[in-house]
Amino acid sequence: MSSEDAIMNRSEQARLIDELVPLQYRMSARDKELFDSLHKRHKDDEDLDAEAASRLRRLHDFYRPPKSKKELDDIWNKMTSGSKKP
Repeated sequence: MSSEDAIMNRSEQARLIDELVPLQYRMSARDKELFDSLHKRHKDDEDLDAEAASRLRRLHDFYRPPKSKKELDDIWNKMTSGSKKP
């Protein structure tokens, strides 16, 4: 990953952290400690350096993996399937 790819703007940083906050209970002790330090830096209005941004992205990718189109279609079909219990 080049240093340009690792740099993130404040809104992306906030989005990644906001998405990870409710998933803290799933994190290993090491990942939770790392996330807590990144979250504290975010709350202190610090911009993350390239290494910290890379770590935040890795945490996000691990705990919030992207859904495939098929998975999203399955979820949508399940939610809109009109099957009701009598």
